[in-house]
Amino acid sequence: MPAFIARQPIFDRNLNVFTYQLLGSGSILDTVRGLGPARGSTDGEERELQSAALASLTGGKRAFITVQAEEAAFDKVKGLPKSSVVIVLQAGDAPVCEATLTHLQRLKENGYQFALSAPGSALESSPLLDLASLVTVDFALEPAAQRATLVNNLLRRHIAPVATNLATSNLYQEAVATGCEYFEGSFYTEPVISTGQRIPANKLYYIQLLHESRRKEMEFPRLEEIIKRDTSLSYKLVRYVNRAAIARKTEILSIRHALQFMGEKEIKRWVSLITLAGIAKDRPMELVTQSVARARFAETLALRAGMADHAEELFLMGMFSLLDVIMSLPFSAILADLPLSADVKNVLVGKPSRFRPIYDSMLAYERAGWEQAARGAQQMGLTGELLAESYLSSVAWADQQVAGDGVL
Repeated sequence: MPAFIARQPIFDRNLNVFTYQLLGSGSILDTVRGLGPARGSTDGEERELQSAALASLTGGKRAFITVQAEEAAFDKVKGLPKSSVVIVLQAGDAPVCEATLTHLQRLKENGYQFALSAPGSALESSPLLDLASLVTVDFALEPAAQRATLVNNLLRRHIAPVATNLATSNLYQEAVATGCEYFEGSFYTEPVISTGQRIPANKLYYIQLLHESRRKEMEFPRLEEIIKRDTSLSYKLVRYVNRAAIARKTEILSIRHALQFMGEKEIKRWVSLITLAGIAKDRPMELVTQSVARARFAETLALRAGMADHAEELFLMGMFSLLDVIMSLPFSAILADLPLSADVKNVLVGKPSRFRPIYDSMLAYERAGWEQAARGAQQMGLTGELLAESYLSSVAWADQQVAGDGVL
């Protein structure tokens, strides 16, 4: 199996991404060390290349890399850029030898940051605890009656508790209440359906904008009229287009000029991104980032799998695949108002669709379901290497769109 690698967010108490945990199909250390596009001639150049590759994967945030304590004692950890990683030491059943502890202490003194992953019952007796600035608390494994005590003990030692495996919003709320500082799990993608079954009025503006951009014959005056209703949106459009126009030494001074400069294809893409961001403005930004990454991932797979004619549809499929979570509404109450093809709507509600292989492979890869992702790639006639490359380029592209100087 190829060296697959994916990322999963770890949030702070404001639901901003603190770091990304990296998941790999094999040795995560070996996979991370192989991310760089080339090998430097010196150790310093090597670390710079790896740091740039990690930044592309994590949007510039530190990467959580989990290893066995003994594995972390080897020189390949020392070769990683210390400003780009947090080494999560996974305590095994066997005692940690003195040589390993000595080497880890030297790494810490050299600037490496450590977290510890161990059962709560073994924490106090673990010699690795003194090395850690963060400790994971597995809410799927630790007994409910002991979780609060475990978190309090860590806080008393000035160690930040990281709640992991939070599969539901209830577990997340419990982790917040106990005093955890960081949070990992699928809780943020759990649909919490509201009592109303209609799209809120303050989000209908973006739906109208999306519809207008998807007319068979785009009407620039009508599109301009809708965009002008929102001053911040008008500013974003002109700013976005002016960056592209600099290379042509053209200054964009009006909404109409910006739309004409972009052309229909680019307008449709920009509107879909802006629609998502507008609808999700009161939700965690990671939902937007993940949706944009899915859009690019699905589009890239379509282009590489001989489905170029459907690439635009698949972009929208990925873009709106978390819309039920973002809007707290079932897809049945959302899709009727969206200008999406039947195949896209069917795949989002779980019905048969010719887009199902790409959709399932996209989700499997994102969730580190490597075997399912590899089978899906094979069905599409793609190699595992192309699948991994498509994912890595897609998350990097999504981070660029969501960054301060990006589209959103």
